[in-house]
Amino acid sequence: MLATGLFLIFIIFGIFLREFLTPVSFIILALSSLGLVFRHILNQVSINIICLIIFLYYIFSFGKVITPEVGLNFLLNVVLLKFMESRKYRDEVMCIFGAILLISAGALFDKTLLYFLFYCISFIFLIYYFFKLNNLSFFTLVNLRSYLKLSFFIAALFFIFPRIPNPIPFTFNSGSEGEIGYSPDLDISSIEKLVENDTKVFWAKLKNPKNREELYWRGNVASITDGWNWASGPEDQGILEVIKESRNDFEEYRLFIKTPYLFYYDVPSIITVNHKTYRSDDTFSFNTSYVRNHSRYFVREILTTFEDISNRYLRHNLSQSTVNWINNQFPDHEIEQIVAQYRHFITEEKFQYSWAPGKIKSLDEFIEKKVGFCTHYASSLALILRAKNHPARIVSGFQGGRYNPYGNFYEISQNDAHAWVEVNIDGIWRRIDPTSFIAPERIVMDYQEVVSNNFVIPQLGTQGGLSFLSRISFIIGQWDFEFYQFMDQWDAIEQLNFFSQFKLTRKSLFLLSGLFLLALIIILIKKKDVKNPRQRLWETYLSLLKKKNVSYSGSFHQLHRDIEKEQIDQKEIYVELLDEFTQLFYNDLNNLKKIEHLLDRINR
Repeated sequence: MLATGLFLIFIIFGIFLREFLTPVSFIILALSSLGLVFRHILNQVSINIICLIIFLYYIFSFGKVITPEVGLNFLLNVVLLKFMESRKYRDEVMCIFGAILLISAGALFDKTLLYFLFYCISFIFLIYYFFKLNNLSFFTLVNLRSYLKLSFFIAALFFIFPRIPNPIPFTFNSGSEGEIGYSPDLDISSIEKLVENDTKVFWAKLKNPKNREELYWRGNVASITDGWNWASGPEDQGILEVIKESRNDFEEYRLFIKTPYLFYYDVPSIITVNHKTYRSDDTFSFNTSYVRNHSRYFVREILTTFEDISNRYLRHNLSQSTVNWINNQFPDHEIEQIVAQYRHFITEEKFQYSWAPGKIKSLDEFIEKKVGFCTHYASSLALILRAKNHPARIVSGFQGGRYNPYGNFYEISQNDAHAWVEVNIDGIWRRIDPTSFIAPERIVMDYQEVVSNNFVIPQLGTQGGLSFLSRISFIIGQWDFEFYQFMDQWDAIEQLNFFSQFKLTRKSLFLLSGLFLLALIIILIKKKDVKNPRQRLWETYLSLLKKKNVSYSGSFHQLHRDIEKEQIDQKEIYVELLDEFTQLFYNDLNNLKKIEHLLDRINR
């Protein structure tokens, strides 16, 4: 019953946790379920064959670099294999409990409400069944009072006790080479293909929903180029300047992972973090090295221009032959005409957008192969503009994102990573995205839509609104958003901001916490001396036995034998009393009156 119930929980939550579990984990879960239903135990040969298949799968799929998520899946597979070969009930329970802990550990990498529910339901089910195995009632008035006291204590720990800023520095989660994801530098000559990565990066709650093709989330600027690759120089770091600005009419953002930049909707903006408002230089980039505890921040659009354009935006490091080819292919000098000629060129020459174009080491090689992804097209257009003496730079960030209509927020993942071009026109930086020229589906659809539709944009009106499963997914996403907001934002800064309205400082919180602990210790010490009727009767019984030279060693079974062995008066009453106490302790039966009556008989 225990194993069946827990495995039912596994199957239900396994469907929802599919982003964390690997395909092999699903297969092993299915085999374990079948073995549990039909009570079939695998022999050692089968276990060895499955182990070999698992090992080969992880080696060929993930190589030598094993991420924590993959490592947890591997350990989960090993535990489930042990479960399939186990022949003892105790081993089954221990394997299932280990699997619960491993799956729950996925919450470290993907903070969602589902992991929290999975752990709570599994834990309650385990405790309930342990009560049942010992013939005890899980839902009783006494237990309910204990649960309420424990809930109050946990709430006090969470809200009142001073939160300490995390002393362990997080590292930027960039993934393996070629993985789709955000990177400040664009070393495109070394990447052969992009790999799907659904890791969520940040949430954005805008005042008004935007069209998907307008959703450009700005990260940083890269202006230094070797003629193909791009990097951020000292002048591209987005140095932050603290300004005085009230936080009114700001849009809310929240990061999932540690990143070197704060992302925001691509317009000149100011950012408020930890009640301090910052303004960037002409890069409009916000480097996080200047900000601590930046998981939550607020953004407001501003109007500004910078007419002093540095020569660094004109250096291209192209060969003279390449510059001559650019001048011949794009003879006009105005930016609009150059961009129009570039668009005509790549469409007429049948350039293609691909996640696996192979290594492309230069602009000349890109022109020859006629294939690439966003950074290839952005780099080529920026170099052409610079060769035509127009200040240009690369901006890396994200494009698109999944809008949740129930929670009114955008969810941006690593698959949405993107790069585009900015060109300076009359002191104002204008965005140009050459990817939209060759692959408009990349702009108006997310990664999964592009793959499922085979790079074909669905016709207008063919989607028919949200499907039932999409609605459920969005509703769950909204709950995740609210849960994440509630649980994760209550850090040291948020706690101090909340209690500051009651004139409480961090010192006051430490004092309040100390008083709470002192009161708790006093209550525990005082309760230690207070004995309930059952304890008082038990001590009376033991004192009577002690007069008969019978002592209690901690075992009812041993005490029963000691009473039978001694030659004492009214032995049958002492034995009956011990049986009644045993029933009282293990079955929680209300037989105190009978015990009192038997004790009175002994005393008389």
